[in-house]
Amino acid sequence: VYTSTKQPYVMVGRSGNQSVSNTAGTVIAFNSEHYDVGNNFNTSNHRFTAPVDGVYQVNVQVQYTGNINLVHAGLYKNGGNPGTSATFDPWCNWGDNIRSGYFAQAIKLSANDYIQGVTYHSTGGTQYLEQNRTKMTVYLLG
Repeated sequence: VYTSTKQPYVMVGRSGNQSVSNTAGTVIAFNSEHYDVGNNFNTSNHRFTAPVDGVYQVNVQVQYTGNINLVHAGLYKNGGNPGTSATFDPWCNWGDNIRSGYFAQAIKLSANDYIQGVTYHSTGGTQYLEQNRTKMTVYLLG
């Protein structure tokens, strides 16, 4: 049983900018841990692995170094869509000529499920995520 002082909580970010190709879901390489209560985040594969069954609040923020078209922020669960059907789209689209996007959802995870923050854009060519403003938090709601 997890107590409030040992509840899984992760806050991760980027140390350095990350290149993102056009129109392809790119896993965000979160390589800097600010908090990792329970040691459930792996900076090598950029995955949070659920230690117990439950509902987890997931927040993913992306910010690119310049304005781009169709900024998308989202989430992969076990490498794919976190919903049970195509009616749950794990992406938030933040429009044209902007720099950032944000994804916030409560996601049901079973023990050993993993999640990863993802992004893509429709600008054409390679763009770059900003290191200090691209981040993710994950915590167990219950």
